[in-house]
Amino acid sequence: MLGAYFTHEYSLEAAALFNPSIVPHPDQSDLPPGSLRFILSLRATGEGHISSITFRTGFLDAVGNVAINTPTRYCLEPAQVPNASYEKALFDRKLHELGLAGDFSRQALQGLATRSRWRNCAAASWRP
Repeated sequence: MLGAYFTHEYSLEAAALFNPSIVPHPDQSDLPPGSLRFILSLRATGEGHISSITFRTGFLDAVGNVAINTPTRYCLEPAQVPNASYEKALFDRKLHELGLAGDFSRQALQGLATRSRWRNCAAASWRP
């Protein structure tokens, strides 16, 4: 504990792991027949109730057994793109491809310019 204080070490999974979400992994190679490799995301609550998102990989075998791979020893921080720009047409096309386009998404996209910065997207989505 004293060492963690001096090094500012933070345990992101110290308190709880919850809100799991699972999707098939894009790499399904080298698996036994009937197995599925997956990516699992979890909300992790650490010290001070600060939330993080953690990821795990694993596989489901043909009889339903689940195996989670051992996590890496160190955390990796995502690449941050400050004030990124987003294309409205790309979002709209992806929503249609996924079958998710509807009244809500049309209303949300309606308030955006052709290219928008994240802060503008967030502001447009919270309009009353």
